[in-house]
Amino acid sequence: MAGTVLALFGGAVAIAATQAGVANRRGIERRLAAERLDAVLTKIDVLGPARVGAQGPFSGELEPGPRGRPWSWSVAIALEGTWADLYTVQVTIHWTSSAGGARALVGRTRLFDPAGSRTVRAGWDEL
Repeated sequence: MAGTVLALFGGAVAIAATQAGVANRRGIERRLAAERLDAVLTKIDVLGPARVGAQGPFSGELEPGPRGRPWSWSVAIALEGTWADLYTVQVTIHWTSSAGGARALVGRTRLFDPAGSRTVRAGWDEL
């Protein structure tokens, strides 16, 4: 009887450890996605959403993630209808999870960009 109880307890611990490992990998992937999302949004903020919205780029590749899996991003920029020079920016980070499924993290913000407020001459790839 004690052996059966011990075996059931061991099985429950093994299942819990497996689930904790999966949750840890998902957490790491989401943290990496959030870091990449922040980097793309920072570039858009430095260059200005008006410039990026007019000239692009609107998508791109990112450095590979864990185990060499590809990461990419895409952006949608639009003028907010109620305010002049206020832009809605939506960035999506795409990757393949460690389990092999397609994953995405979406970040949205609004950026104020009056004409002439940003004087950065650098291009996207230079930042």
